[in-house]
Amino acid sequence: MSSKKEIIEIMVKEIFNNNNLDYYDILFTKDMESHMVLDELDINNVENMKSMMDVLQNCFSNLMVKSEEIISERDKAFALFKFSGIHDKDKFMGMEPKGKKIEFESYNIFYFKKNQISFHRGITNVIHQLKMIE
Repeated sequence: MSSKKEIIEIMVKEIFNNNNLDYYDILFTKDMESHMVLDELDINNVENMKSMMDVLQNCFSNLMVKSEEIISERDKAFALFKFSGIHDKDKFMGMEPKGKKIEFESYNIFYFKKNQISFHRGITNVIHQLKMIE
């Protein structure tokens, strides 16, 4: 049985950094909900989360996610992620790629049921960091 911290670290490694689709079924409940504060990034479910990761993978080369901090308590865990990449592929949020580096943070709370993530709420500062790639 993995700890909440280990599950989040596996998510970062396998889903975010390796784009390994098999881990969605392992790490998330079938009815998992995910909500980001910004409507443009609101994810809602596992399929939409896959789509969002596809967007990031298709827009940024060298996409890397690091877990800066993970704190767990009872049925939930807080995680601070740092995303970085080079915008040199597809348009991102309507912006043409210019080969510039972007870095942004994401603050997240994950709720667990039986060692799987069942609910997520997060906020990111990506919108405020878009000036990096303008």
